[in-house]
Amino acid sequence: MRYLHRVFIGMTGAIGKMGPQSQLVTNRIGFQIGREIGMELVDRKLLSKGMTVTEVWAILNEALEIDSDAQLEEREESGRPVMTIRIHSCNICPKKVGKYAIPGTACPVGGILKGVAATIGLMDFATYPDLVPGEVCSISVPVKADAP
Repeated sequence: MRYLHRVFIGMTGAIGKMGPQSQLVTNRIGFQIGREIGMELVDRKLLSKGMTVTEVWAILNEALEIDSDAQLEEREESGRPVMTIRIHSCNICPKKVGKYAIPGTACPVGGILKGVAATIGLMDFATYPDLVPGEVCSISVPVKADAP
């Protein structure tokens, strides 16, 4: 898994050097990566319609070993459900693990989760993750209102 972690770190470290649009670019790339991962998880019968975002995160986190200490919180924001993931010890952070000196953020986690969840109809395509970086990063991802 460490090789895959380093792929994410190198990719997002390079994107992070692009400037102020780095997180937007990373969200979009992460989403496409998530779609590919989601299709593979569906093919392997590990992911299916009717699952909750919490279940999807557990499968994704186990498959990619993003952060075994991550905490999830489901809440409503402006009348729609939002899933917030608190990342404590991320294995794919370009800044903390990769030591890339990038000016902003380039975290792929929210985009990947959105892409995987969109594969089974849990996410709206028009919304993007909201990242609040820090010692503990907070990533909020809007969920479709009619999701389980």
